[in-house]
Amino acid sequence: MAKGGARPGAGRPKGSLSLKAKERLAMQAGFIDFMRKNQKKLWEAQLKLALGVWIPVVNPLTKKIISVAQKPPDGLALAWIQDQIYGRAPQTVEIEGELGGTVEHQHVISKETQEALARAIKYAIPESRRGGANGNPQAAGK
Repeated sequence: MAKGGARPGAGRPKGSLSLKAKERLAMQAGFIDFMRKNQKKLWEAQLKLALGVWIPVVNPLTKKIISVAQKPPDGLALAWIQDQIYGRAPQTVEIEGELGGTVEHQHVISKETQEALARAIKYAIPESRRGGANGNPQAAGK
């Protein structure tokens, strides 16, 4: 009676692709070929999406021809095109001080701005939720 487990020489040869992987690669190659054949149309469609579609219309009041957006420009499409051309902009900026430490920055707020902020907070947050001394809600009830 045969025992279970690995048998020498059984299975797919090492480094060969499974049937599913071969099908996926064939589909990917067909897709890439299709996209290459339609490359110019795709680029034009992307540009059209980024710029929007504008049609000339006669202004009934001034009788002048103006452009009206039939389809507004798509900012995401424009950003994508710019990323392709110029590369993606850095998402973070690191700043170091003179001695390699972090840079401290203090905002100076004018008296008028402080008063405006205080009024906005009073308007937005009810007295019962604002708190008393040092912003402590328990101190407000005393």
